[in-house]
Amino acid sequence: MNQFLVLNENYELEAIIDNYKSVIWTERFYENGDFEIYCPNNSYNYNALSMVTVWNIPRFIMRADDHTKVGIITDVQYVHSVDDGDMIICKGFTDDYLLHYRVIYEQSTYVGNYEYAVRHMVRNALIDSESHITARQMSNFKLGAWATINDNVQLQFQGDYLDEAISKLSKERGYGYQVDFDPENNDFVFKVLKSMVRPEIIFSTALDNLLSSEYNIGSVPNTVYAIGEGTGANKYVGIYDVYTSQSGINRKEYYVNAEKVSTNAESFNALTYENLLRNRAKESFWDKFKNNETTKSSVAPNSYKLGIDYWLGDVVKVVIDAGDQGHEKKVLSQKIIETVECWDENGYTCEPTFEAVEG
Repeated sequence: MNQFLVLNENYELEAIIDNYKSVIWTERFYENGDFEIYCPNNSYNYNALSMVTVWNIPRFIMRADDHTKVGIITDVQYVHSVDDGDMIICKGFTDDYLLHYRVIYEQSTYVGNYEYAVRHMVRNALIDSESHITARQMSNFKLGAWATINDNVQLQFQGDYLDEAISKLSKERGYGYQVDFDPENNDFVFKVLKSMVRPEIIFSTALDNLLSSEYNIGSVPNTVYAIGEGTGANKYVGIYDVYTSQSGINRKEYYVNAEKVSTNAESFNALTYENLLRNRAKESFWDKFKNNETTKSSVAPNSYKLGIDYWLGDVVKVVIDAGDQGHEKKVLSQKIIETVECWDENGYTCEPTFEAVEG
């Protein structure tokens, strides 16, 4: 089975966890990932993991199979079961969670390139703060290579956690983000991700590479109101029609409180401010309802390999065979938005979650 390395606050090896009962490692395209290690509570494991809860000293988990994948331990629980005896449940987040350590506390307005806006938000919060609060700077947090995304945005944030703001934008625009660890320099490296289309990758029960699948589609609103500054009849409202304007019984409305979107003491004209509100309505819709149509699948271990044949964010083909879930055969272009890897007594499994895309 895979080994998991415990690193101290200087990213030095403290221990190796290899006698676990199970490990679950989840990564997400639009959001932070997380992990859980279930291992015996012996003196070796206890000494390696307890520093987080007993002394509040940072500890990291590094995957032995890929040293660029690092997690931050946030919770260690000590439990007892009849079957397993004294055990430790070690939980945490993948290193994307470092973005959650910062708040966008100053009003930040961006009009222009999407990737520039996101990278500037990260730089300002973690690398080179325009507020000149040097304590915000993380010396080993870097910006990675550009993804070369040509997409423009008009947006405003204040009072949001950095990761939540970027996650909202990611879901709306269809791009992802990732923080990799550079083990040679002990740096955390942020980059924006865009999907790669891999039509040659096909998951299907007929090909014996899809063990199971669960196809879900839910109902969502189609008109979103973002209500901003102002009082009474003078309140500003931005309206976002998800696809086309609907009426009558087909119209389903949704409300967003957007009072944090500011007119900057009315330095914006009404049209510019309403566009900002409309964009906030759009961001909020895709943040909440992005994963409306998903397929959660279990992939055969002798099938395509994650990190070799396909990657998080890739667009692949998923075939839902007729009769699997009471519907006709479906051949779907699907984006991989989540991967759940598990190591336990039964070996290794990978369960991707797919999101419907056009095409």
